[in-house]
Amino acid sequence: MKILEQRIEKYSNAIKSLNYYVSSVVVRKIWENDTFKEEPKWFFYILLFKINNGIDSVNILIRNIVEIPSVADSVFVLLRTLISDCIHLDYVLFNSNEDEEKLKMWIKSLYHDHVKFILSSLKVYALFDGWDESELREKEKAVKDKASEYYDENGKIKSDIKNMTSINGICERILTQKNDKEITTDLRTLYELYDKFSKYEHLGELSAALTHRAFNKDKKSEVLEEIEKAISTLLHYQFWLISNFFKPDEIECSEYLILVNKINSIKLSENAC
Repeated sequence: MKILEQRIEKYSNAIKSLNYYVSSVVVRKIWENDTFKEEPKWFFYILLFKINNGIDSVNILIRNIVEIPSVADSVFVLLRTLISDCIHLDYVLFNSNEDEEKLKMWIKSLYHDHVKFILSSLKVYALFDGWDESELREKEKAVKDKASEYYDENGKIKSDIKNMTSINGICERILTQKNDKEITTDLRTLYELYDKFSKYEHLGELSAALTHRAFNKDKKSEVLEEIEKAISTLLHYQFWLISNFFKPDEIECSEYLILVNKINSIKLSENAC
């Protein structure tokens, strides 16, 4: 077990170095140019930043996974969220077909999802708080008035807002219409991990087996291998996002890859029992 703890510490330190580099160098350099606040750069930045924050949080938990196996549940829930974001990135890129105006439209449609669910939740609050129909309509109008980029003056959704779909729907559409081996391979990995990690998020048939895995020494390698695979795949997406701000041969990208390769060279799942 001592060897495993040492390997986890080495792996965690490598991630910490990468997270620090992204925060102190990459993000700082991006902020030096105000054009990053324009779409689609703003969307890419948000996802890049969110991945870095998420992996940073996961890393704190990984450091304690041997002594406190229960943290594995939280690790998988956090990773699931980041994986979902990357699948949505694939979807907006797929739908835009390398057309920047279409890309902006699909990003806008993705943003609209929050507003759509706020409006949907108002109907539930109406039941909780006893609003009548006129009160509900008044509150819906207030939300739409503040979201004029998505709704016209009559409260109708604008024609450039497209419907987003579920993760299953996203994968089905991409796989039936796109013949790109690299996208398919990455998406396959993301979907496989998302599918499994979702069972931690939602209570059901597999909850007992999954939440006990980290306590079972025979399953420890399996747990660590899934964490490795998820982080490695997320870092691949993060590099793509960074490359939208810097050229591949610039130090921001080259140094990033050196740090990523160091992480990928450490195998947590090797002889983990």
